[in-house]
Amino acid sequence: MPVVIVSGWFVPAGGVLVLAGILVAVPAALAAARAWWRPAEYQLWADYQGSPVQLYRTRDAIEFGRITRAVIRVCAGRSTTA
Repeated sequence: MPVVIVSGWFVPAGGVLVLAGILVAVPAALAAARAWWRPAEYQLWADYQGSPVQLYRTRDAIEFGRITRAVIRVCAGRSTTA
């Protein structure tokens, strides 16, 4: 049976594969859990007198889409000649 030395420990070769699998699976599972529990944040910004201003912030993608489309409609409806 092959043996691998890991940091001064004798580990069977199969154990190295298990350890490598754990080292990959645990961070991946934690990242997936974080993304599910805390979804991405959507922000709507504008430029007001040369300074960036945050108009709106949410974690709900559908709501953000509705707000964004409403702002675009309002801006498109305004006259550019005024």
